[in-house]
Amino acid sequence: MELDDLKKAWGKFNDKVNEQALVESRQIEQMLAKKRMTNYKKLLWYEGISLGILFLLLLNLCLSFLVEPFYLTILDVPISIIILTAFGVNLFQYYKLRQAGCMKHDLEHQILYILQYRASLYWGYICVCIAIIPGVVLFIIYADMLWGCIVVGFVAFATLLDVFIFGHLFREIEKMLEANKELKRLAKTMHDH
Repeated sequence: MELDDLKKAWGKFNDKVNEQALVESRQIEQMLAKKRMTNYKKLLWYEGISLGILFLLLLNLCLSFLVEPFYLTILDVPISIIILTAFGVNLFQYYKLRQAGCMKHDLEHQILYILQYRASLYWGYICVCIAIIPGVVLFIIYADMLWGCIVVGFVAFATLLDVFIFGHLFREIEKMLEANKELKRLAKTMHDH
């Protein structure tokens, strides 16, 4: 009789421990999912702001060409190339980020899309920098001294700001990526038990 009571007590204790572990793993899963979504929303906000600014610049460029279609200066072509390149790259980055946040994909695909977004961020900065350099050089050559100094100062300020934003975006991406990886490990651990 004591052995049966001991087995029942052990079974109840084991069930209680397993239930507690399940509750704790669910709480951890919820915390990681919340962290991932917070980072995702921040990145989406940054990309949305950037896309909006570039859209306004593109709209301004189109309106200026509609107002004066035959008046093109030597600086309008590089500026157009810079804005179009930045807009195209940013649109692709926004698309990749939306894919990374899509909850219909499993964690493996979300991680893949985050990595693709991070790679597009690298290549996007390289493409935009390559597009900006000839435009800045042409402007400095053909502008007077005051405007050349203003443009160089603006480009230096924008570059420093861009480096700061680039670093911040990568920290947010790494946080989101780490949360997804932890969720994947937790799901695998829960599945194994």
